[in-house]
Amino acid sequence: MDLVPITIVLGSIVAITVMRLMRIGKRPPSFPPGPPTTPVLGNLLMFPRENAYLKFTQWAREFGGMFSLMMFDNPIVVISDPRLVKELIEKKGGSVADRPHSHLINMVTEGKYLTFARYSNDWRTARTMLQKALTKEACLEYLPIMQAEAIQLLFNMMTTPDNFFPDTTRFAYSVAATVLTGTRAPSSESPILKKFFHMIEEWSGLLEPGSQPPLDLIPVLKYIPARWAKWKDLCADIRRQQYELYDGFVTMCEKRIANNLRNGSLLEGVIADQKLGNDRVLIRGTIGAFLEGGTDTTSLFLKSLILMLTSSPDAQTKAHKEIDAVVGSDRLPTLSDFNDLPYCQAIMKEVLRIRPMVPIGVPHNVTKEEVIDGYVIPVGSTVFMNQFGILHDPEAYDDPDLFIPDRFITSQFGTKPGANVEGRGNETHFGAGRRVCVGMNLANNAMITNTMNFLWAFDFKPANDPATGRPIPVDINNYSEGIATSPRPFKCDIRPRSPTHAALIRKELLAARPIFERYEHELSPEEAQYAVGLGA
Repeated sequence: MDLVPITIVLGSIVAITVMRLMRIGKRPPSFPPGPPTTPVLGNLLMFPRENAYLKFTQWAREFGGMFSLMMFDNPIVVISDPRLVKELIEKKGGSVADRPHSHLINMVTEGKYLTFARYSNDWRTARTMLQKALTKEACLEYLPIMQAEAIQLLFNMMTTPDNFFPDTTRFAYSVAATVLTGTRAPSSESPILKKFFHMIEEWSGLLEPGSQPPLDLIPVLKYIPARWAKWKDLCADIRRQQYELYDGFVTMCEKRIANNLRNGSLLEGVIADQKLGNDRVLIRGTIGAFLEGGTDTTSLFLKSLILMLTSSPDAQTKAHKEIDAVVGSDRLPTLSDFNDLPYCQAIMKEVLRIRPMVPIGVPHNVTKEEVIDGYVIPVGSTVFMNQFGILHDPEAYDDPDLFIPDRFITSQFGTKPGANVEGRGNETHFGAGRRVCVGMNLANNAMITNTMNFLWAFDFKPANDPATGRPIPVDINNYSEGIATSPRPFKCDIRPRSPTHAALIRKELLAARPIFERYEHELSPEEAQYAVGLGA
């Protein structure tokens, strides 16, 4: 046997194999720039395991408003320029309306959770149904219960100010749950609320980019035995919790319909009119997306609002002067007052700018190749809209990491003189394109109502240290990790601005009882007793 040709053939095969492997992880010349890659792995080892938005923003300053990462041969594009968001995600919306495949998410949701679902007929059906139910006009129908819940929040913050973290969470959940399921949560200790947020904590941790093994990049990892793969138990546990919660809501509404006790909730209409057919999985996924998205958006904003106000006495002084002139102290603000309160508007916009609730948004999947600014975005690319980077760009904002509401008094978008505003808007925090938040009108009403209420009702100050008697500094950058970020618990001093304000809050809470009662039929005896006793 002639060994030389065999050696040559084998050597050639090895060389070709090595060359092909070396190309894996390499950034194509037509792709947007980005940090250096390593053979095979690409940028896998440098992908941030927590607070990805901070690293993405750092890379954006170095590589530009659109940069790329390679995860093996899977491309990721991160956009931190509003002009490029408009060009790709809005103008080319049909090409990026899909979501990336996620084995982890599908293990929990069977692929029918509206926020993460692929661009499919199921997704279109569920989203169209919610869009019709959550137009600006339709959301006005929910104002009475939203305003009643907001009054209870004022009462809770006035009487138990140290409990403002769970109380703001209760408000956000109760509004979303009442609109969707027709049953409210009157107490921050409500059992259903505790179950829901235990699930949310685990679910958010699972979704944090880089927090779990890269199953979609290395599919063989899916077959690791459960005893060595904690993520399998975590997915199963979250799925069990979601089934228990969301099937429970469906059963509750079915009983209400059967007993002719409908109270106008969205879920009653979905079930009675079979708007999603009999697909229980799709119904669960729609419930989850609405309830989780609505609760997160509002509760995170309220906590950030309190944190920023506590850090900024000057902003409060200006807002108090404005709201006193427009509203006075003998009534609560209403939604129609907001147009006459430009400084209150500026505070709300600045909170949303400095701390967008979902800093890098939910990723998009490219289904049609596009060319943006001369760079090719191939099919299969994952696209992140880096909201934090867009809203903290030093080319667009003076001192972007500082809370300065006045920037929105002198500029429509809070930008500095001469800044390029192409593609900018004041609703970046809701996403863009065909995947923009479907509940944005409801969330906007909740944020507006509470921004005005807080500024009308309270003084927010740093709490005093019991040992020294000095104010405890508040850190406006102390936020949790996760796909949605929240201020970590902090202390502040919340006090009514006057006895007149306090008395009116009590009066309005008692007047709201008839509104609450419509949504309290399924409460436990203990919850019902608590609800009736509030403010009495």
